[in-house]
Amino acid sequence: MEKIYKKYNNPLLHTSQFTMCGNCFRCDTYKGCSFGCSYCFAANRGSNHKFDQQVADIKIITKWFEDAIKKNDTSNIKKEMLNHYVPIHLGGMADPFQKIEWELGVTYDFLKLTKEYNYPVNISTKTNHLPDKYWGVLDPKIHTFSLSIMGYNDDYIRIWESNTPTAKERIQFAKELKERGFWVAIRIQPIIDIDEVLLLIKNSEQYVDYYTIEHLKLPITHKKGFEILRKKLNKTVPLIPKGREWEFDSATKLRNIELVKSCTKVKIGCGDNDFHILSDSLNCCGIDTMPSAFSNWMKYNSMYIKMTGDRDVWYPKNNCNQCFYSGCVKKGLSTMKQYTDLYYLEHYGSDEQLSLF
Repeated sequence: MEKIYKKYNNPLLHTSQFTMCGNCFRCDTYKGCSFGCSYCFAANRGSNHKFDQQVADIKIITKWFEDAIKKNDTSNIKKEMLNHYVPIHLGGMADPFQKIEWELGVTYDFLKLTKEYNYPVNISTKTNHLPDKYWGVLDPKIHTFSLSIMGYNDDYIRIWESNTPTAKERIQFAKELKERGFWVAIRIQPIIDIDEVLLLIKNSEQYVDYYTIEHLKLPITHKKGFEILRKKLNKTVPLIPKGREWEFDSATKLRNIELVKSCTKVKIGCGDNDFHILSDSLNCCGIDTMPSAFSNWMKYNSMYIKMTGDRDVWYPKNNCNQCFYSGCVKKGLSTMKQYTDLYYLEHYGSDEQLSLF
């Protein structure tokens, strides 16, 4: 008997990181993931590795594309961003090429849809292979890949990831992608052991266009998850409490970033919020270095504004409050610009400074 999966209600949405991120328009073809990464932020905040998996309804996504692009409907923020061809980040919450994909093919259908509309998509994944039919819908002009690998040695990776391919297998996939003409990045996230990171870079840099690096964060509020993860760490790892999470201290982050930059000529993006501006591009995922189809990336964010001073860039005008928990919505704010301006002021400047732009 064929298994019936629950439909995923919000497969296409801007993320709550939009105040600082230019790659904030995400699509997830699945909710829940079979790769079993214990550090996964989606899992630790939202029980994402429980196997009550949900599946995106490709018919609904297709209708959103048709309404926004063919019918020029910009009545909500989702359609407004589609209409403007804001690049989509595929796989922000769950891997689009996990085991269930080979059964259901929802990611394949989504990629076919984006090929039809010539729509730019940055794909985050830990896979090391794709069946032949996928190469028929993938296009280097509109599809880019960010492969997630946290280290090089399998014994180290297996402490944190139970079902992923080895680093060597994923690096080989990066090589294949480059040979096929795709823009390829490796997301080294989370950084825990800097020696593993440097070894990974040494063995992969000839196959990649970009590295994004970001240190481990442990959830303070998810006590059970925190206890499990903390036991996996060497006790000498210098974590300090910061907001909802435990993080590496700033001196360690800075030292690690400098070590990474000193060992490669490949551009580096710094995903840690306090070190965004040390990135070698205008966004920590490198979206501004991707092919020209990605030029409509969401530039109205604190990182771009901090690095360029440019506030005369497009931003969606529709209400964006649906991505926040109700308690986080600040009174009187409703648009991405309003939230981004407030974030910029709180973290980087004053009202007087803001008025200069």
